[in-house]
This record gives sequence, C-alpha cells and structure tokens, in this order.
Amino acid sequence: NMEKTIVDGGGTFTDFDADLDTQQQLTDVETLINQGIDVLVLLPQDSSVVGPALEAAAAADIPVIAYDRLVEDPNVLYITFDNIGVGRAEAEGLFEVVPEGNYVLIKGDPGDPNASTFLPIGWDEAGLQDKIDSGEITIVADQFTDAWDTETAQNNMEAIIDAANADGVQIDAVLAENDSTALGVAAALQAKNYDPYPPVSGQDGDPANLNNVAKGLQHIDIWKNSNELGKVAGAAALQLCEGVEMAD
Repeated sequence: NMEKTIVDGGGTFTDFDADLDTQQQLTDVETLINQGIDVLVLLPQDSSVVGPALEAAAAADIPVIAYDRLVEDPNVLYITFDNIGVGRAEAEGLFEVVPEGNYVLIKGDPGDPNASTFLPIGWDEAGLQDKIDSGEITIVADQFTDAWDTETAQNNMEAIIDAANADGVQIDAVLAENDSTALGVAAALQAKNYDPYPPVSGQDGDPANLNNVAKGLQHIDIWKNSNELGKVAGAAALQLCEGVEMAD
C-alpha cells in the first residue's frame, strides 16, 4: 500500500530488504542515496547503529521517515502504531486467563525501542509491574531476542524451560512481544512437551500465528493494520517530495 500510494501520487518506489543485516541496511541506504532518491523510508534493523545512514541522508539533503521503529533524531519523521497500546492489549489478554503466577517475558531485539521501551510500558500500563510488586506475578525469565528471530527465541525458551524444570518451577504464561518470537516460544513448548501448556501472547497477525491461535498454541494475537501505516508513510513521502516542511 505504500508503493501504490506513492505511484498513484506520481512518484516512483524502490525498495531494499537487508534481511535483518544491519551492515547490509547501511549499504542499501548508501546505494539508494547514490541513485538520487528524494525521500528515504527506513525501518531500522537496529536504531542504535543507524547513525551513518542518517548522516549520509542529511548530507544529501534527503528527508528520512522512520517506519514503525523509532529513530531518536529530531530531523526524522516517525510514523508508527500505538505500540504502547499493543503491549497493553497483549498483557491484558494474558491477565484475563492467568491473573497471577509465574511469567516468562520474551522480548524482541534490544536495539529496537519497541522491544526495550514501548511494549514493556504497555505491559506495565496493563498492570504487570503492579502485579510483580504485589507478588501476584513472579518473573521466571526476562529475555531479549536478537533480530526478533524465531529460532533464537526457541533456543532461549528451551533453555528457560530447562532451568525452570531444574528449579521445580512451573511456567504459567509467556508474554512474547511479537509473532516471530511467539512462534519460537510455541516450538520450544512443543519440543519440550510442556504440560500444562501456558498461554502465549504475540502481535502482527501473521498467518502461522493465527493458525497457532486456532490450534491453541497461542492465546492472543494483536493485529496492526500495516496497510494503513503504509498508506500514511507513502502520503507523507509524497508531501516531503513536494517540499512540505516535516513539521507540517
């Protein structure tokens, strides 16, 4: 929908996929700048190391739109969902079925503010920290997942299960921040034949995860309408091409 919005508005659209490789993403940005782009829409793999890309764009006087991941730079236009609201909905969904007990927290990439900041704020708005403080919820493990990778999440979760079993601790629920990590969590729980199977959260509405919801392997999935976000980003890109000030 971003491409359609841009093309329908008389613009041209070129995209690169760095396949979760931070260095490749910096190279891709350099390539696009050399091609003479007018606006850069960037979904940063790791916001903490995206600096060179921003510097190159600024040097070429190319405005940057940060797409769904925060880039902490006042010259960048940030377009996103209510990611705090997503985290709140995830936690509320699990609290309905497991209001107290032993929780595992499976977060995304530590370099992504959604993983480290916005989603956890939402969890706390739903009452996670209050429940921890009151003793209703005990955190068994709190683990980031490099690149939001499913296999990494599975390996991490299997290690968490092994450690919990060794300590005689039952895992009652798993707050996973998104669908790729939730897939890994579900795979780990199945590989370990974990019983009783705990409720798992996620977000994105990925087909594999909706299938897991239907199978009872994931309790809740929050869907964000990326079609609408794409349209908004495309419209903003066209305005920036026309010289509209970012503040406007």
